Amino acid sequence: MRILIPVNKTEASLHAIDFLSGQSDFIGENPEVTLLTVQTPMPTRIYALEDPDGLKAYYEEEARDVVEAVNKRLPAGHNVNFIHRVGNPAEVIAEVADSLNVDLIVMGTKGHRALGAFLFGSVSNAVLGKVRRPTLMLRETLPNNPKGLKVAVAVDGSDYSERALRYIMAHRALFGLEADFTLVNVTTDFSSIVMPSMAGVPIQTMNQREVSELQDESYHSAVDPLLKLCEAENFPVKTARLVGNPGDAIARYTKEEGFDMVVMGSHGYDNLDAVLLGSVAMRIAAISPLPLLIIR
Repeated sequence: MRILIPVNKTEASLHAIDFLSGQSDFIGENPEVTLLTVQTPMPTRIYALEDPDGLKAYYEEEARDVVEAVNKRLPAGHNVNFIHRVGNPAEVIAEVADSLNVDLIVMGTKGHRALGAFLFGSVSNAVLGKVRRPTLMLRETLPNNPKGLKVAVAVDGSDYSERALRYIMAHRALFGLEADFTLVNVTTDFSSIVMPSMAGVPIQTMNQREVSELQDESYHSAVDPLLKLCEAENFPVKTARLVGNPGDAIARYTKEEGFDMVVMGSHGYDNLDAVLLGSVAMRIAAISPLPLLIIR
């Protein structure tokens, strides 16, 4: 298993090192771990005034500071490879991830919860917009179950959901020998769909039987093909059926039921809108402290 962990001197970044030391089962046996530190280039006007050797020494000193901070948190027995680069952090992270052909990127991020800031942070968002590799975003709460994680897999019937499930099945040992997996699907509350009457009073467009039928159809179309896949691969899973806004419902359910991690498939883009990754992923990220593993 090849794992890339971008690091700097921030506490949020070093959170990923705590994860590395505290959840050894998740990363498997003998993982190839690379720690990457990226220094943002000096502005051109400053670069022109600096001696090249002095500038190089500055970058190297900054990198040594990061390595020192990491080594203080890194437990004995972990063999890691350090890489130092100078450039745009997100671009360098994406390039290194591709060059090393990593199986997983792990990033500690502070995130934001303010209205209009359903983002992980500028670098993390930029990375998510550029990479096409599984990325684990760590928040305040770290997995802490040595025998196996309790994992919620958000599924919606899309190809992305199947990709997420296949990734989990292919890397089952990552989550611990006794990991517990639940396919979580959220259906719309069709009973809330109304239309105005002639008097302007909202009236329901469907009766309860029609609502139940639509919800059943939505749930089974999303979950049944994945259950067949799990059965074929002898991969035991549970299921959970929720109703409401997907992001809110999943965040609430995983908190109430004591899950350790949320996994979901998501698209990615290279333009500005890419940072949102999809409203469900970012809504979960905005209101849930759990680690979020995003599969492309």
